[in-house]
Amino acid sequence: MRVVIASRDPSVRSALCRLVRAHDDLNVVGDVSDVSHLPRILESTSPDLALVDLDGPGVLVEDLLAAVRRLDTAPLIFGLSVRATNRTVCMNAGADGFAYKGDPPDRLLDAIRSGKIHEVK
Repeated sequence: MRVVIASRDPSVRSALCRLVRAHDDLNVVGDVSDVSHLPRILESTSPDLALVDLDGPGVLVEDLLAAVRRLDTAPLIFGLSVRATNRTVCMNAGADGFAYKGDPPDRLLDAIRSGKIHEVK
């Protein structure tokens, strides 16, 4: 599975990249520090999945997901946050899944591998 990671926080981006790269069946094809550039990197890399950190200033979840959904080949979008309010906004905006950043990494990996990204509780 081809994965793009988007987070303004370098430590979150780095941790997600390490987690994904540690598994042979997953491949990081791009990462971006400015979440507003996500649609551009998705067009150029054609991933199967985008892991998007929703925490940070200026992340407008509804606008971001709307821009991604306008792409010809939009990947699955999986939101990540520490805030419960972001979960509600993310799922209402049409994300394919959501996980809390504090959840165990195995839960996120299981959701990615299932091919059916679903809400992680």
